[in-house]
Amino acid sequence: MQWFRSGGAAGRVCGAALVVVIWVAAAAGGGGAAAAADAGAAAPAELAQSLSHYRSAVAQIESETGPYAATLAEPLWGLGRLLQQRGDHTAAASVFERAMHLTRINQGLYSSDQIPLLKAAIEANMAAGRWGQVDNGFARLQWLYQRALAREEPLDYVAGLKKTANWHLAVVNFERAAQRRGRLEKANEINQLMLTAAERQYGDSDPALAPVLYRLALSYYYLALSTVHDWENQQLLAEPLLLRSRSQLARQQEGSDEVLAQANRHLRAGREVMRRIRDIYAAAPQAGAAAAVMADIYLADWELLSAQTKGLVRTRFSGTGAWRHPASHGSVGRALERYRSAEARLLELGFEARQLQQYFARPVILPQSSFSTEFATQPGGDKRPEAEESAADTTRAKEFVSWSSLLKGVSYPGEPLSADAAAQLAHATASFKINARGRATDIEFVARSPAGLGVSRAREEIQAIQFRPPLNAGSTANTAVVMHYRFPNRPAPAR
Repeated sequence: MQWFRSGGAAGRVCGAALVVVIWVAAAAGGGGAAAAADAGAAAPAELAQSLSHYRSAVAQIESETGPYAATLAEPLWGLGRLLQQRGDHTAAASVFERAMHLTRINQGLYSSDQIPLLKAAIEANMAAGRWGQVDNGFARLQWLYQRALAREEPLDYVAGLKKTANWHLAVVNFERAAQRRGRLEKANEINQLMLTAAERQYGDSDPALAPVLYRLALSYYYLALSTVHDWENQQLLAEPLLLRSRSQLARQQEGSDEVLAQANRHLRAGREVMRRIRDIYAAAPQAGAAAAVMADIYLADWELLSAQTKGLVRTRFSGTGAWRHPASHGSVGRALERYRSAEARLLELGFEARQLQQYFARPVILPQSSFSTEFATQPGGDKRPEAEESAADTTRAKEFVSWSSLLKGVSYPGEPLSADAAAQLAHATASFKINARGRATDIEFVARSPAGLGVSRAREEIQAIQFRPPLNAGSTANTAVVMHYRFPNRPAPAR
């Protein structure tokens, strides 16, 4: 059975760290007159005339066949799009919601024909700043996709569910502290649903699964970080060790061990996902040998992230203090060995030594926000445009967008900010060195905006960022880096 249907509603969700700046592209769908409503921005007089036309069409159908006629859907779609074009987003959302209600009446509660209308309603509610309705809309969108998947309907599940997962990531920092991890858990749940849909569409071993698998792995990493973060915050509120009773210390020991086990379970689950990506490419000769090597580099990144995750330590408490020992599931040594092995394998495949040295000497912010097996050069010395750089370019500025205190050191994984969204963020430019373990040292701030901006937050987060350690002839080496660090400098808007 074909599991992908082209067309239908299309959209895009973007988010900015701590600032909900989300756009959804205009949903495409509906034919005939409705399609005309989306065709460009009409002049005010033309817009008013078109609105009158759609309202008349709705009134005529209601008078002839009643207020629940299935044929109302198309003129309601067109009316809603024109109301959006005029900037009346609340009214547009109401029109789309009425069209959805009619769809449920005429086609059933679970009809997937509601999906384009629901996406349009979400878009309108976003533009109107009705965040509660947006949240409810994405919850219903997930539910509709789940129902359609159970019926094996041929929809583009991955694209639709990706928007829903992105929403939960975008609003992490707008929840109360106790509820933020719930958003990450919901994103993980949706990513698992995406994988189920993708496996039905592509099978279990197609490289097309890799981007979906990688999103799932990232969601496990976010959960591991948030688990440790929440526990550490709880300990800051606890009374000093010297004042705790023996039973309190025992309970804290149990809590610490459980947090460690839970965080490592998430990291192990993510590592299994990354291993699956590697195995898929290793068994897919059509993808190319270099693609399999690149997949192994991502697995090495995961080993490094797991090993360097702050707070993954086993703590032993007593009345006089606490002893902490590393207890991560990852390994810096395994990660470095994988990087060296990948460089050697790419050299055997015909990549130039100079270009490989340049590639591995370039520090990379981890985790990378998306998965790609593209390499900067082609075997035989042919260069891709992005590879046209000198060795000095390994110091060119990195971009980092702060996301959430729950995920310190992780750049927001959404799409690039628009100019309007970027204008809402303060930024500081820092220079520093990256050591053999991929951490920043000797941090100095060379610019900041607005002037006089405090940089303690930026310094703390830069110290938490994990970089892929730069390699020079197979050995780690300190490398100078310049970074543009962006973060909100004002309170987040109320939801």
